[in-house]
Amino acid sequence: METVEFEKQKSSVPNINANMIKAISIPVPPLPVQEEIVRVLDTFAELQAELQAELQAELQKRLQQYNYYRDNLLSFEGREDIEWKKLGDVCIIKGRIGFRGYTRDDQVDNGEGALSLSPGNIQDGQLDYSTVTFISWAKYEESPEIMTYNGDVIFCKTGSTVGKVALVRNLPYKATINPQLVVLKEITCNVPYLAYILGTNYVQIKVKSLAGVGSVPNISQKALSEIEIPVPPMAEQEKIASILDRFETLTYDLSAGLPAEIEKRKKQYEFYRDKLLTFKRKEA
Repeated sequence: METVEFEKQKSSVPNINANMIKAISIPVPPLPVQEEIVRVLDTFAELQAELQAELQAELQKRLQQYNYYRDNLLSFEGREDIEWKKLGDVCIIKGRIGFRGYTRDDQVDNGEGALSLSPGNIQDGQLDYSTVTFISWAKYEESPEIMTYNGDVIFCKTGSTVGKVALVRNLPYKATINPQLVVLKEITCNVPYLAYILGTNYVQIKVKSLAGVGSVPNISQKALSEIEIPVPPMAEQEKIASILDRFETLTYDLSAGLPAEIEKRKKQYEFYRDKLLTFKRKEA
């Protein structure tokens, strides 16, 4: 088709002028054929949009079910056998010291430094490494206390995303945190259990009340360390974490499959569109 020739021109000529665009020839079948092609493609596009909306709605439903189940499983109201401890008593909380912050000059390309985790990497309690920032090795090594490893928990302490939390898993590179996060280390309770309890509605409400409602909400490390969390016996922590791990997997399998399913439908649409819009030229 002529569109292929146009792409070739576009790749060799940075600026396409009006005369070049006017010179492009396009196939113009009879009007009834045009109308039928448009009808078919419109229908296909509508079905694709409906499917995407249904998948998104199902994912949202799963997330709501998961959050409800998690909060109920982690509710210990009325139980006298549960010990309540301050967060600072079950872990140490480390953040980036102000004068060791970094600027754009400290950022480097992939492979030239360490990964700097940010609130944007936390998606529904999971770490997403698809969009990442790297900082120089010198800046990374400047703050060994916040070097971040698998098994740590990261928590957002400032900004509109205050309260976001994730267990660090499957780190693809050596990592640290940016100034909006703190990292929880030397955790003495079950680590996944701690990440789950910090994501509950009970803790999130407490965090947001302590962070304030100013233009930039912020909870200090001291205030965060004072928050009390329920700490059942270790065997119960492990059981709860195991149940929620399985539930989370079921929930996020759909989340992981959603982009792939949408991409597959998009390719199907493009395949049929190109088939419908391909016309052989008559020989001169």
